[in-house]
Amino acid sequence: MSARLGLCGLLIAFVAASGLYVMKDGVNRLEGELQRHRVLVATEQARLHRLRAEWAMLEQPSRLARLAAEHLHLRPAQPTQIMAIADVPRRADLGLDERVLRVVLPSGAEVDLRLKPRRPTSPLVAMAKALHREP
Repeated sequence: MSARLGLCGLLIAFVAASGLYVMKDGVNRLEGELQRHRVLVATEQARLHRLRAEWAMLEQPSRLARLAAEHLHLRPAQPTQIMAIADVPRRADLGLDERVLRVVLPSGAEVDLRLKPRRPTSPLVAMAKALHREP
């Protein structure tokens, strides 16, 4: 009986030791992964800090004014360039309904595209619009 009890105790100690080893190994792996993630976060934070500093440098008003003067060649607006809102043509007056654009498809067929499609007049569309209006 004493031998069985000793053997059972030894078996329990062995299972506990192996379980402890497995848990310790899992914790060590997780700590290593945590350390890798901390390094990645620190790297990304440093990169973000550099990008913010670069963005601040790029959006300096003096730099933008210098680049605009070099590349855009802007001049003050002349009085002849300014027009009243009433002088701007309305969309209906542009004649987009009549304009047609001829397009060659990849198959070689030619089609006429309208710049502004005509309003559909089919009875189904009229019925759908009527149903849509009603609450």
